[in-house]
Amino acid sequence: MGEIAGHSFVASVYPNPVTDQFAVEYKITEPGPVNIQLIDINGKLISQLSSQIKLPGEYNDHFKIPFNLNPGIYFIEIATESGNSVKRILVQQ
Repeated sequence: MGEIAGHSFVASVYPNPVTDQFAVEYKITEPGPVNIQLIDINGKLISQLSSQIKLPGEYNDHFKIPFNLNPGIYFIEIATESGNSVKRILVQQ
């Protein structure tokens, strides 16, 4: 969870561990850009999963794991006008 200027932001990623696809569930309270990124354990950007302008509401976005991704620990970063959240995921084969 992140908090910015009195706004709360909650996001969840499931299932975890991940084998082939996962969902990112979140709610935003202000219109604006939503960026979802897959980052490796060293902080390197692996994939820009989504970059969209969205209206306030609840969202459930689904993504596939890139086919050449090695098993291990990764992070999903969700950045919005309402706040930011980073979730750890375990990718398995």
